[in-house]
Amino acid sequence: MQQRSSGRRLAAAATVALAVTAGTLTGGPAALAEPVAGPAAAASAVAADPVRFPSNAELAGAGATGFLTRSTDGSQELRWTPYAGGASTVVTPPAGGGVAATGTDVLVLGDAPAPAFFRSVTLRNMADPSAPDVSMDLGPISATYVAAVSPTSVLAQVTAQDGTKELHLVSKEAGRLTSRKVDGLPADAGDFFTSAPVRDGEAFVGYGTGPAGARTGGRAVIDLAAAKAADSYASAESGYLVHTLAFSATHVAWSEHDSAGWAVVSVDRETRTERRFPLGKAEELYIGLTGSRLVYATPSALTDSAPSPHQTVRAVSLTGDDTVDLIAYTPTPPRPAADGSLLVGGGRVEDGEGLFRVFAGQDGQPVVTQVATSYRPTAIAYLGSALPSLNFDRSQEHLLKWRLSRLNADVTVTLTHRVTRQSFTREVRLSPDSPYVLDAHTFGIPWQGVLDDTTPTGRSAYNGPYDWSIRVVPQNGIGPELRKTGGTDVYRQTKPHDFNYNGSPDILARDATGRLWRTDTVFDTAGNRLALPGQARSEVGPGWGVYNTIENLGTASSWDEAPGIVARDTSGVLWLYPGLNSPTVPFSRRQQVGGGWQVYDKLAGSDLNGDHNADLVAADRSGTLWFYEGTGFYKSLFKTRKKIGGGWQIYNHITAVGNVAGAPAGDLVARDKDGVLWLYLGRGDGTFTARTRIGGGWNAYSELVGIGDGNRDGKPDLYAYGPNGTAYYYAGTGSRSAPFAGRTPTKALVNDGVRYDHVL
Repeated sequence: MQQRSSGRRLAAAATVALAVTAGTLTGGPAALAEPVAGPAAAASAVAADPVRFPSNAELAGAGATGFLTRSTDGSQELRWTPYAGGASTVVTPPAGGGVAATGTDVLVLGDAPAPAFFRSVTLRNMADPSAPDVSMDLGPISATYVAAVSPTSVLAQVTAQDGTKELHLVSKEAGRLTSRKVDGLPADAGDFFTSAPVRDGEAFVGYGTGPAGARTGGRAVIDLAAAKAADSYASAESGYLVHTLAFSATHVAWSEHDSAGWAVVSVDRETRTERRFPLGKAEELYIGLTGSRLVYATPSALTDSAPSPHQTVRAVSLTGDDTVDLIAYTPTPPRPAADGSLLVGGGRVEDGEGLFRVFAGQDGQPVVTQVATSYRPTAIAYLGSALPSLNFDRSQEHLLKWRLSRLNADVTVTLTHRVTRQSFTREVRLSPDSPYVLDAHTFGIPWQGVLDDTTPTGRSAYNGPYDWSIRVVPQNGIGPELRKTGGTDVYRQTKPHDFNYNGSPDILARDATGRLWRTDTVFDTAGNRLALPGQARSEVGPGWGVYNTIENLGTASSWDEAPGIVARDTSGVLWLYPGLNSPTVPFSRRQQVGGGWQVYDKLAGSDLNGDHNADLVAADRSGTLWFYEGTGFYKSLFKTRKKIGGGWQIYNHITAVGNVAGAPAGDLVARDKDGVLWLYLGRGDGTFTARTRIGGGWNAYSELVGIGDGNRDGKPDLYAYGPNGTAYYYAGTGSRSAPFAGRTPTKALVNDGVRYDHVL
């Protein structure tokens, strides 16, 4: 039975729309002492498979052939469901009234919201719809309802004209109401109550006794046939409408509450040996007896965000010291049944959610069987995921979604790149107000396509297949942790300067020893600058000092999207290093393009005619600019050269920058000897329009690199490296008159402690 602090419970008793008490009904006044059915007999009324327990309801009472539920959706609908299956029945209380369960198939419908205030009651047998209701008006005898003890009898508290109270056995036979005083109770006893089932012709009641201002409590076993108190016990306080009473053939028990919290007192009915079980502080306490076992728990919900004290429903021996775990949790009080068993709503990991019968087995150990199920799991269950292929060309963020049976959990999500084993991990605590919770069963983790890193910006995630895993730990400790795995893919179109297949630009730089290095970048949106992830620099390899020119080529062909580079050695032979789209090895073994390239002092590579094959422009020492159209085939990389202009000897640096200003194909920028930078828009056929002045002062840089789209705004950007170890980032604007925004400093190639003689 549910327990609260005295003030709260007493107030609730007067206002609650439905309250439930428990008692056992036998055949009638003359049959009150007859034994009731045991667990085995009651089990015959249960279906071979558990019946459905409503998912939006809680247990409100239990009988021999069925159970009562109350909906939790605001309607407070009461419904009686047979264990054996079949249709359930809605139970409608009188207007302004309530319903009390009795531990049998008889329900008591009263004229007040709470049973303690019933003055008119109707007893209804739910096991036999054809049986007539029995109605009693207790008003003429100044009585209020305490408990039902048979289909035609109740215990009632009668108030005399002088205010004294007596416990009476009230019956209605052949339309006639009779009232009989229960003897053997203190003369000043009052505030009678019970939450224990009537069994074997006995009831167990509590009361207050003693002078005003110093009243204590009493407990008594009532012989109903004799209408007399057979055994009495002292209690520290009355506990009227607050404490729980329970009794079995061998023991009586009740709850108590003081400054130390809750405790349960049990007494052996034969030896009068008393034991006290301190259970500490809690908002509420549920208790019940089955055989010589005390069953106890504090109320909790499956969706609680933390475990509560005594959350697990446990049974402790009243004759020994062992304790047995029964049910993972219960949101409602155990409901005693006529056979000496307890009906407990809640869940077990092995059975799921529903209603459970707890009774003493032949060896005295408690036995738990499920008699109704909501077909919902108790342990957190995996319901699916939504992780399609993640195309970061279309979105800069994806919401990774998983569905679980409940979300009161701490979750660790990990995505691991299958090749490099680099990963992205997020640990989140889910709650109803968490931004990660999308609905009652779905949580989502936003991912911007970056891997775990020591820097705020992180490293761009590599393209390719990923393994994902989730580790789900229930916050309330109900059920084991859940682990699930799966797979997805990250996809981006290959970028001209993305040599490690992660969507962000890389910069290649050669040091004085001839070693070539690849530096990864990422864009810091907070600082509006090109930034570095942790471990940004990695070595491509030694021996690159044999080349006097190394240039990025972009994607060599329309069918091979990996960006490659070309390098010219001191003898004038041009070599191609095809790209591999690999996170660790950017280029495959070199292939010879051809000789005679020593006649050129400036090279720049890009797709200059829009056919998705890499092209090359080369300026010779006389200032003639030649166009080498790409074939898309490595063995014959370029077609015969075409002359496209003269006068290029005025420039000391040319750079292919992609389509920076909306022209049909790739553009060039060229710096003259005075440090003025000029823009040449591509026409789409390998030739260029007349030049447009960008600005002066560009002779401060030794290298200008068209790195592609560094900030993911769809416009190609520019990287500038100075001989004194400075570097700047210029974001593309898309404007022909001013194709680049103002510069921002970047640490790319600056914080290495190395000076580079060639950057591309």
